[in-house]
Amino acid sequence: LFDLTGKVAVITGGAGLLGYHHASAVLACGGTPVLLDIDEGELDRSKSRLQHAFGTSVPSLSCDITSSEAVRSAGDLVAAEFGGADILINNAARNPKQEAGSQAMFSRLESFPSEQWELDLAVGLTGAFHCAKVFGHQMATSGRGGVIINIASDLGVIAPDQRLYRVDNRDEEQQPVKPVSYSVVKHGL
Repeated sequence: LFDLTGKVAVITGGAGLLGYHHASAVLACGGTPVLLDIDEGELDRSKSRLQHAFGTSVPSLSCDITSSEAVRSAGDLVAAEFGGADILINNAARNPKQEAGSQAMFSRLESFPSEQWELDLAVGLTGAFHCAKVFGHQMATSGRGGVIINIASDLGVIAPDQRLYRVDNRDEEQQPVKPVSYSVVKHGL
């Protein structure tokens, strides 16, 4: 009942956990996912896993979606290889892991660096904007139309339950939290 045969789906954050699952869904429905991610090593791992699971190669492009030039270049490559995108899945987000000692000190609002805030918004919102401009234009001018899917979160409308990120035997002021920028980005999408 749901067939994506002949459809090309560009997936930002394609090397991440959700990117892998979005690509799996596209492949299962007969479409072609094109993975975009800044992390070339993770792109290779995702492609390998998808190839093993589905027995087909999966195209990918290393792309910094915070750069309009990089997205435009990726769009040119997708247009040259596939005739353009039919689907854009704006999935990319910075979501630092809350591992012991890694982010705990600056994930809390009172010590959250402006640079981190700006980078989170650049990836989650500005990157989605750049991709919508480039790939949305391809869809609008192709004569086939298309769809843009923005991956948001319930944390864009409700506060995160910070108890989920707690680490045993750690002082309260050292407890990691879901950064405020995550909720802001997901609300924006």
